[in-house]
Formats: sequence, structure tokens, C-alpha cells
Amino acid sequence: MRRDFAALRTSFEAGQLDNAADQLLRLRPSTDEERAFVLHYTALLKAGLADAKPVFNQNIERYPSTYYGQMSMLELGKILLLEHDLQGCHSILRRITHPDIVDRLYWQAVCAMQMDQHEDCISFADSFIRLSGTNALIEKAFYLMADSQMTLRRYQNAVSTLNRLKDKPGLPSDEQYFYYQLASAYEKAGNITEAVANYRRSYESNKFTQVAYQIEDKLFALRSTNRSQVDISFLYPYTELNIPVPSDSIGTANPQNTVSLPVVPGGTTLEPRRVNVRPNSGYYLQAGRFSVEANALSRANEICTKNLQSLYFPEQQGGRNTWVVMSGPFSSAAEAETARNLLISHNIDCFAVRY
Repeated sequence: MRRDFAALRTSFEAGQLDNAADQLLRLRPSTDEERAFVLHYTALLKAGLADAKPVFNQNIERYPSTYYGQMSMLELGKILLLEHDLQGCHSILRRITHPDIVDRLYWQAVCAMQMDQHEDCISFADSFIRLSGTNALIEKAFYLMADSQMTLRRYQNAVSTLNRLKDKPGLPSDEQYFYYQLASAYEKAGNITEAVANYRRSYESNKFTQVAYQIEDKLFALRSTNRSQVDISFLYPYTELNIPVPSDSIGTANPQNTVSLPVVPGGTTLEPRRVNVRPNSGYYLQAGRFSVEANALSRANEICTKNLQSLYFPEQQGGRNTWVVMSGPFSSAAEAETARNLLISHNIDCFAVRY
């Protein structure tokens, strides 16, 4: 490529569009490849897709075998994808044969995914990954491939694909999202231990994102069906209050120094209370924070089945609305501790708080 053509490409890639436009006007193409170059960058420098599209088409019609004629096919394919013309996108991308235009494989994978052609998506994405080296799109290609494998219920294949991504230097770029996806694949594959471990790693990377709230819901759902395999105590780490309880307040009828819980009158059905704010006095147990109100209500109902009062309320955390579930109030720290032991014995994780 001649120096003035290479200089324009450098200006464009650096985002110096005004400079690139001036350079374009001074170019004097003498070969079909250079003429295709001029048309291609003329289209790229247009203000909008509607203006660029006919120039790309013109380049494709005039110079279909040149490198830049085929680069125009790639750009036109992206435009058709944005316009949801999937068949048109599929057709134009298939025409690209130049071995240096590896990105076509990624966009063919995207198009195949949107057309629900998941076998093709996996094939294109895998080929792109093998041929692209350090291409900026490689991480997205791994996710495309794993998503299609999940759709086809090849869950162990999706696990393998995501672990291949993890082995790439500098990847994944978003560890929370990656470990959430890996955990989901392990969960679907039936490996609950690895699912919980990866959900935990994702959750602990940032506890105040929407992904973290989704993980909480996932873990509580897993706990309800796989109790013996799921330890979610890391969601709500706590330090016991250790408030001393005078021995004479416990009474002589209880030789093990445990405290009886209030007795619910016969025939009384406890129901969760929805309140507007966190309590401001008393002893309580916090038994979860959820991103969905229905999940909070379910946990509150579960507490009521143990003959303990429960309540839940909305609370902002990390700029997002969450729902906090509590049990109480209790008359003393000892009573709260007795209730905590009861809930934990029924696989309801909680911790004591005092206001």
C-alpha cells in the first residue's frame, strides 16, 4: 500500500476523522485495489448509515474480489444485522473469501445466533477463536459459543468453552460476569459444588451490582432443592452479638441455659408483615436480602412456618432497590440467639442485629 493511503488508514483508526477526510480528497488511486480503498473509506466517513450503505454497495458491485471490496461486504453485513435483515446479512458475509478478513467469522456467528442456527454459531465462533489470535472480539466469540452450547443443552461443553476463555492471557475482562456465566453452566451440568463456588467468586467480586442480586436469588433457589450441597453463609457473614445474659433471667427450669421462644396461641397463623423501613429498636435476625420482592416474601413465609414473626421491607443498596427479610422482634439477645439456632437448623441462614 502506498504511503498516502496508509496514512489515511492510520488517521481513521486513530479517530482523526477530519484529517482522514482531507487526506481522502488528495488520493489518486491507480489500481482497482486503491479505487476500492477510496470507496470503502468514503463510506466509512459518511455521517450516517443511510448515506454509507449505497457507497458500500457500489464498492461491492465494482470491486468484489479486492480486499477493500470485501471489507465493504463486512461493513454492509454489520449494517444489515443492525437492521435485523438477517438473511441479507447471512448472504453478504458468505461472499467474503479473503483469508485476512477473519472478522467475518465472528459476525457470521452473531448472525447465526440471531437466526437460532446454533450449530453454525458454534462452528463460526470456534473457527474465529482459532484464527484470530489476539483479536478484540475473541472474548465475545467465546460467550457466543458458550451461549449456543447452553441453548443446545450441551452444558459440559459450555463449561469447557468458558474455561478455555479463562486460560487466555488478560481475559476475562469482566470477572464477575464470567464467573456468573461459568456458575450457570456448572449448575445446568449438575455440578452443584462448582456452581456454588463460582457463584460465590462472582458475588464477592462486587456485592452491589444487579448480577450480585441475581446470584443471591440463584443461590437461594439452589439451597431450596440441594440443601446438603449448598452453603450460602458467605452471603451474610456476621459476628455474634455476645451480649451477656444474666443467669437469673434465664430461670432454673432450663438447665442448658437456653431460652424458650414466645408461644404462638393455638389456631393463630403467622403472616409476614411488609413495612416501609428498617426497625429502629430491638433484637432481630436478618435472614436475607433479595432483588425480587416475591423471593423476599417467600423467605418471610418460610420463617413464619417455624412459628416466628417475620417482616420485610425495601431498602436501597448500591443504588438499587432490594428487599430485606427479618425475624423478630425478640425480647433479648438470648431469645434472638435461640431463634437463630432454630432457623439455621432448618437451613435458613441469618444473623443477629440489635437496634
